[in-house]
Amino acid sequence: MFDIHDFDERGVPDNVTIGWRVSETAYWMGVAKTNNSNGISTIICGNAIPQELPKDTEAVFLMLDLSEEKIRERLQRRYSDPEKVKDLKRMTGQTPEESIVSNIQNTHSLRKLFLEHSTQTIDTSNMTPDQVATEVSRYISIQLERDGRQRGQNLLR
Repeated sequence: MFDIHDFDERGVPDNVTIGWRVSETAYWMGVAKTNNSNGISTIICGNAIPQELPKDTEAVFLMLDLSEEKIRERLQRRYSDPEKVKDLKRMTGQTPEESIVSNIQNTHSLRKLFLEHSTQTIDTSNMTPDQVATEVSRYISIQLERDGRQRGQNLLR
C-alpha cells in the first residue's frame, strides 16, 4: 500500500526560503516513518534535495527531467494566467521571466547533484502525463523488486 503526497500540498508561504523546504522535507520524512511503522510505503512528489534529508532517513530519488525549451514553454503557459502570476509573486517575489530563468538554472544544478548521487533520471520532455506516470510506476516496481521491498519503505521523487 502507498501513501502519495505532493511536497507542497500543505501550502507554500510568502517569500519561500530554503528553510521552508528543509522543514517540509523533515515533515514528510516524519510522515514516512509513521507510515513505515504501519507497513505503508510513502511517495512524495516534488523538489527534495538528498543532503536535506534527516540523517537517519532512507529514501530513493527519481528525477523527472525536462529540457530548457519545455521548461520555458510550460512556465510561459502557466504564467499566462494572471492569478498564477500573482501567486508566483507572493511565494517567490519573482516575475515570470525570473522564475523561468531560475527554474532552468535549478534544473542544471539538480542534474549535476542527482548525477553525483547516481539517481535515476527520466527525461519527460516529449512524454505525456500518462507516459510519465507509467514510467514512474515502472521505476517504483523495479525498486521494490530489486530491494526486496514489499511494504513500508520510502520512495521520494
